[in-house]
Amino acid sequence: VFTTIGFGDIYAVTSGEICYVSFAFIVGAIVHSIILGEVISTVTRVDEKGQFSYEQRVLVEKWSSHTELGDEVSSDLQSWTQNQADRWSNQRYDKEGMRHLINGRFLGRSLIASLPEHLYGGELLQNSFFSHLPPRIQETPARLPLLLALSSYRHIFAKKDIVYQRHDFANHVFLVVSGTFAHIGVPRSTGGLDYKFGESSNLRGFQDSVDELSGMSPYQLFSQGAFFGDYSLFQDVPRKASVRCEYHGSCIVVLKNDMMRLVDDFPEFGRMWRGNAARREKHRVKLRLRLTTAGAYRTLAALTLQRFWWHHKRRKDPAHTLGYRLPFLDMFEVAVDRLNKATSNRPGLYKIFDEILVNAADNYTRAAGQSYIKVCIDEKAGSISVENDGNGLPVEVHQEHQMYVPEMVFGHLLTSDNYDDTEKKVTGGRNGYGAKLANIFSTKFEIECADPGRKKKYYQCWEENMKKKDKPKLTAHSGAGYTKITFYPDFKLFGMKKLDKDIVGIMNRRCVDLAGIMPASCKIHLNGKRLQISSFKDYVQLYKLEDDTEIVYDKSGDRWEVAMTVSDGQFKQ
Repeated sequence: VFTTIGFGDIYAVTSGEICYVSFAFIVGAIVHSIILGEVISTVTRVDEKGQFSYEQRVLVEKWSSHTELGDEVSSDLQSWTQNQADRWSNQRYDKEGMRHLINGRFLGRSLIASLPEHLYGGELLQNSFFSHLPPRIQETPARLPLLLALSSYRHIFAKKDIVYQRHDFANHVFLVVSGTFAHIGVPRSTGGLDYKFGESSNLRGFQDSVDELSGMSPYQLFSQGAFFGDYSLFQDVPRKASVRCEYHGSCIVVLKNDMMRLVDDFPEFGRMWRGNAARREKHRVKLRLRLTTAGAYRTLAALTLQRFWWHHKRRKDPAHTLGYRLPFLDMFEVAVDRLNKATSNRPGLYKIFDEILVNAADNYTRAAGQSYIKVCIDEKAGSISVENDGNGLPVEVHQEHQMYVPEMVFGHLLTSDNYDDTEKKVTGGRNGYGAKLANIFSTKFEIECADPGRKKKYYQCWEENMKKKDKPKLTAHSGAGYTKITFYPDFKLFGMKKLDKDIVGIMNRRCVDLAGIMPASCKIHLNGKRLQISSFKDYVQLYKLEDDTEIVYDKSGDRWEVAMTVSDGQFKQ
C-alpha cells in the first residue's frame, strides 16, 4: 500500500479502500513482528552460545594459570575448548525433566515405541550393544535406548587419535558409528603387550609421540555397529588396554553414571552386559597373545576375514553371517542406470565384481600391450568371468613365499605388491584384497593366465569359499599373454538365489562406465560383443536428452577429461 501521509494527496476514501488498507496494516504488523521475533530469537541463541563459549575459555584460562601449564599447552587447550564449546552447548538441556517425561505416563506407548529407531539416525539401536540379545530377552524395551540417549553424545575422532589409554579411569562406553578403532599393543615373539604411552611434550589427546604411535600395532578391530570400553566400566577397574582410531570416524559416547543408572533400572540387561563384557575381555586377551609381528590395521583385517570365513562358513544361516559389519568391507551404494530404475541392489556382490574388473583395468597402466578386457556374465550358470591380455602375472615360484605367483596373489591374503599407501596412485585397486575377497565369497574361483616370456600357461581352482584348493596345472604355451578370472558367487551369502536382472544390469552399466574411461587402444567386450565406446566423449553422448543437446567438453592433460550437459531436472550419475 502506497500513501503520502503528510501531503494528503493520496489517501483512502471509500469504505472498501479503508477496509483494505486497515487489513494490510494489520497483516503487515503481524508479519513484521514474526520476522523481528525470529531475528531476536536467533541473535539470543547465538549470544547464549557465545557467552557459554566465553565462560568455558575463561574457566580453562584460569585453571591453566593456576596449574602453571605454560603458554604453549594453555594455548592448545584454549583452542580445543573453543572448538568444542558449540557441541557442549547443544547438550545443555533439562535431562532430568526429559527422563521424567519418558518414564511418566504422558507419552503414548505407540509414540515411545517409534522413537528408538530414529535415535542418532538409527545408528544407536542397530549397534550390537542392543542388537545381539540372548534368547531369554525377546526385544529391547523402548525406554532403554531413549534413556541411554539422554546424556550420550557423538564424538568425532581423527586417524591416529588415542581414544583412551591403559590404566585410565573407565568413564565411558563407545558405540562405533563409523570408521575403524582398535586395541593396540607392542608386538612380541611370545605375544603382544598392552602399553601405556609415556609422558609427551604435548598434552595427551592433541598430538601423541610419533615414535610411540608407529611402534603400536592393532590386535582387535572395532567398526560400524561394534562397541568397546565396557569391561572396565562394568568392573569398575582401570582400563586394561589402549584404543586408537585407525581410520577416522565417530562414536556415540555413553557416560558411566548413565550406564550404571540403566543397569539399576534394567537389571536383566545389566547382567547380560556384564556377562558379555567378561567374555569379550577373555577374547581380547587371546587376540593380544597373537600379536607377534607388527602390522597395519588392513593387515589385521585381512587375516580376520580369512579366519572368520573358515570358522563360520558352516553356519545354518550364512546370509546372517554376512550381516556382521566387518571393518574391511568398504561397501557402497552405486548408481543404478540412466533411467534411475529402482533395483534390489546387492552392494557386496557388486563390489567383488568391480574389484576383479578394476584389476583388469589397472593392468593397462602397469603393463604395456594390453588391447582388450572381456567380461562375460552367465546368468544361467551363475558365473562371471573377466579376461584381459597383455603382460600379466609371471608363472614362476616366488622366492620368499615359495609358491607360484598366481596362487600367491589370488589364494593367499597379504601377498600383494600394491599395499604402499605412500606411493602415488594412478590405479584403482590393491591387486590383492579385492581378488581374494572375490575368492572367499565364491563357491568356485578359477584363475587362468599365460606367460609368453616363460612359455607357460597356469590354471588353478579354489572351491568352498577359498577353503578347498586344487594343485596348479601348468602346460606349455606359445601364444600371447593373458589373464582370465572366473568366479561363481556364493549367492546364499548375499541373500540371493541367482544372478537376477537388477544386479546384472548394474554390472553391465559398470562395463559401460569402464569403456568410457579406458583409452581407445583397449577395447571393452561384454558377453561377446564389443561396446562401441572409444572415448570419454563417446560415453558422455549416452547422457544427452536430445540429439541437439549441447555438451561442453574439455581435456586437460593426459589424465583429466571434463564434460557437462543438462539433465531432465535432477543430478544423475
